[in-house]
Amino acid sequence: MRLILDSSVKEFLKTNNIITKEDLVKKMHEEFPVYPEKYTIVFSEITKNNKTFEVIYATNDDKETIDCISVSEKTNETMTIREYHEKMKKEKTATR
Repeated sequence: MRLILDSSVKEFLKTNNIITKEDLVKKMHEEFPVYPEKYTIVFSEITKNNKTFEVIYATNDDKETIDCISVSEKTNETMTIREYHEKMKKEKTATR
């Protein structure tokens, strides 16, 4: 399996000095020991240096790659799934 980073994840990694792409790959292999048969979205957490990061992974139709679609530091202001979905709809509409 190969990890594909969303552009927002790449930007996050540039500005964050704690979590790395290697951390994301390691967590991907923990969450997906075998590639799922059906489309799957996984919400996970990585804790490093006393900070917790929320990570969202999604499978692809090619059954070879996993997308890391979101990484954020966990705070009390973290979005709910519904808020994230609404944000993504707005971003897609804005880019069309």
